[in-house]
Amino acid sequence: MTRHESNSGWDRRSYLKITGVVGAGSLAGCIGTSGGGDGAISIGAPAAQTGQYDYLQEGCTRVLELAMEQINEAGGPLGREVELLLRDTAVNPQQARNVTDQLTTVDGCEVICGMFSNEIPPNWDFLQSKEVPIITYWPGSRFLDTRGGDNDTPDDTSDDEWVWRTIISDSVHTAGQALNAQQRGYERVGLLNTATEGERSWMTGFKDAVGAIDGVEVVNEVEVEAGASSYQAGINRLFNEDFDAMVMSFALEDAITAIRDFNQGGYDSAILMSDGLKHNDLVSEVGDQLPSENYSALGGASGPYLDQLTSDFDEMYDTENMGDDNHPWAIAAYDALNVIALAIHSAGEYDAAALEQNVRAVTSPGGTEVTTFADGKDALDNDEDISFSGAMSNVNFTPKGDVTADTAIFSATADGWEQQDPVAAADIKEVLESDDYEVSS
Repeated sequence: MTRHESNSGWDRRSYLKITGVVGAGSLAGCIGTSGGGDGAISIGAPAAQTGQYDYLQEGCTRVLELAMEQINEAGGPLGREVELLLRDTAVNPQQARNVTDQLTTVDGCEVICGMFSNEIPPNWDFLQSKEVPIITYWPGSRFLDTRGGDNDTPDDTSDDEWVWRTIISDSVHTAGQALNAQQRGYERVGLLNTATEGERSWMTGFKDAVGAIDGVEVVNEVEVEAGASSYQAGINRLFNEDFDAMVMSFALEDAITAIRDFNQGGYDSAILMSDGLKHNDLVSEVGDQLPSENYSALGGASGPYLDQLTSDFDEMYDTENMGDDNHPWAIAAYDALNVIALAIHSAGEYDAAALEQNVRAVTSPGGTEVTTFADGKDALDNDEDISFSGAMSNVNFTPKGDVTADTAIFSATADGWEQQDPVAAADIKEVLESDDYEVSS
């Protein structure tokens, strides 16, 4: 796809030649120069620095820091340093709205890197009114399956919905988990989730997928409040019916409590878990209390830069295989920040509308394939079209701003996580395109 350059009256390569290479920066919490000029490009980064998902944010922040260092070492988009304005939202919708408003109206950020499933849907109209691109590595929410992207009109932003995600939709890996249940012969399943947007979205996705496949039936459903000291009563209600596998969608601390209650209650079933529960803290806390048949399903990272990202991360942070930070959101963060930097460079200016018009221009198939900002920048400066492929996926955005991949399956033991055979993207696509697949409202 041909990139879209602004009519700013100057040649990008001449500008780079004049300004030279800007040195590497650091993750910032201060205000930087945005918009035009030759100062730093400030990118808004709402983050879960506190709250129930802060255990996942650390890995994402580390990857963003790594990616930013690589981008700045390559001279930065438009020859300008990139800095991230990391601000805590605690995954609270109102706080996320306030942070986004500050980043865009006070700090002058022309793009947002981040935002959760719990934050985007309740703020949808507000975010649309901003007309600022949101390139996010967080939200699996199925709310975005029919919203976001540029609606396949890159030259016209009037019908754009401004949200792009480098993480896989919950529809993909929930269908993968449903197929995993089918393949393992779990004919009857009981569903247990907390009454929060992300956990509810995951569970409705699982139910919709079950409705489109043979051999799996939902026999009971229980929803409980997050943050409880015990989930014994909810589990008891769930086990009023007999089933082969309990399907649970919880945040980590709630899941640890629920698994302890499950174990103490002496229940006998397999456990199928939502994506965010593939974490070493779960293993260290309750790994020996899980049944031998337990499976977490999550968007399978399969991008061509994945192995190199893992190596770079381990070198930078002295880890092995990224440690606890090896989760899909951290991996997708690499893709998000690189897409932003390349879209800015392709646009020839740091401007929200120009960046929005170049998101698919730098990611769609057909151009020179690149996996780093440095290679993409060189290709753009040689007037080549590019196709950025990252660590999470090949980042071929749909018109609604989505990406696809396999579903990875992991099983927890007392010693750690063991990877199982993945569920293929082709099989998942068949479920999602089935006439029997109906998206719950």
